[in-house]
Amino acid sequence: MSWIDTLTEDKQQQLFALLDSRGAEHLKYADNDRKFAAWLYMADYGCRRRAGVSIFDLADFCWRDQYDDEADPREALRAALAAEGF
Repeated sequence: MSWIDTLTEDKQQQLFALLDSRGAEHLKYADNDRKFAAWLYMADYGCRRRAGVSIFDLADFCWRDQYDDEADPREALRAALAAEGF
């Protein structure tokens, strides 16, 4: 089960609405896989709050592998930021 499937239907719809209004870059990166794009959006949101940059500003990181391994976006972000020395 993916991370987004653990959210209530209401929370999923709220996240998809945010993705539709602000997540064009995430959808493009995810090749229009809405669940993966929503997961990326949440990782990116956390990255911007914590580090002041987008996940797309970090060095290459295997975001899809993290998603496929059912990591929580926060776990993946912690790993990506640790790799960057944050």
